Amino acid sequence: MLKWEHAADTVALCQSLIDTGVTLIALEQSQSSQSLFTVGCPTGDFAIVLGNEVEGVTPDVLALCQTHAEIPLYGQKTSLNVSVAAGIGLFHFRPQ
Repeated sequence: MLKWEHAADTVALCQSLIDTGVTLIALEQSQSSQSLFTVGCPTGDFAIVLGNEVEGVTPDVLALCQTHAEIPLYGQKTSLNVSVAAGIGLFHFRPQ
């Protein structure tokens, strides 16, 4: 079952997930991001953190995420629609 949640205070939600042992994976380009396709599926519970289509994941939330994974893109385009990115991330981390 896929659980999802929207919260007004994303930082508080992320911190509460971390406190319960959930690994946070930001699907975002950052200085420390690695290709999504080199990131293995974590053991245990995890959450994929997606940001705003224009501004991405906020720096305070990004700082809480243990892994930063980006979808490699080629050519001039540097981002995808958030729903498309979510689909790629969910497919990548699907149960094997």
